[in-house]
Amino acid sequence: GSANISCLYPEILALIFSYLDVRDKGRSAQVCGAWRDAAYHKSVWRGVEAKLHLRRPNPSLFPSLVRRGIRRVQVLSLRRSLRDVVQGVPNVERLNLSGCFNLTDSWLGHAFVQDVSTLVELNLGMCKQITDSSLGRIAQHLKHLEILDLGGCSSVTNTGLLLVAWGLKKLKRLNLRSCRHVSDVGIGHLAGLNPDAANGTLSLEYLG
Repeated sequence: GSANISCLYPEILALIFSYLDVRDKGRSAQVCGAWRDAAYHKSVWRGVEAKLHLRRPNPSLFPSLVRRGIRRVQVLSLRRSLRDVVQGVPNVERLNLSGCFNLTDSWLGHAFVQDVSTLVELNLGMCKQITDSSLGRIAQHLKHLEILDLGGCSSVTNTGLLLVAWGLKKLKRLNLRSCRHVSDVGIGHLAGLNPDAANGTLSLEYLG
């Protein structure tokens, strides 16, 4: 008899779906039960970044991301707790908050209250309300960070860089563009010139 695409093994369907763009991945999941199951294979969503507007509570959002194995999140707008993301996607690897102008030290502090060992990249570009206080929290709980973007975080000072040098020993890339309160003293902290920095960030490969 004739066979159609719905009869394909889920693994083969998942392989096909992995080549679709994000919108079509989502549409394919709505066709039928077999397609939905295949579309939730983690291989389909490998490397995909979820782009979220965090407004009102959505109980199904984070379980859906976790089920798909999504570990990269960009927050496009923030009107509720950032803690929801950190708790809702516990294996998050990359978190992009660039342009979330209303992000404060308080919100970030409530989000990172314990170690997040999976997070390797954090983008806080143009989060102008973020200060050294947040960098202290980051240095304490995000010790596996390899990439940190502070471009346009104009409230950050040399003290914040001392905290970074003290806590983020795996940091490879750091963007300090337009951080006008940072001077050679702060760069010295990163280089380990201050004994409190305990050798500085020896893994650093790029400083922008």
